[in-house]
Amino acid sequence: MEREELIKARAHRIWEDAGRPEGHEHAHWEQAEAELAAEEKGGIMRPGTGSETPSEQPMSNVNDTPGTESGAPGKPGK
Repeated sequence: MEREELIKARAHRIWEDAGRPEGHEHAHWEQAEAELAAEEKGGIMRPGTGSETPSEQPMSNVNDTPGTESGAPGKPGK
């Protein structure tokens, strides 16, 4: 699968995981690119993406940001 197809599939999963919000396509695409780049460098991965490399950090702590209840910066309604 070509890189762009991988990014597109990952961005779609991110969008679905976020509850299918409208207007966040660019952010989901950038997140997908960043996650794939991290995986390629042996970094953190999203669970259920089919990657063969184990994650170095539990996903529950990846988006923990001080000052946000959900740990998800930019989440609508915050």
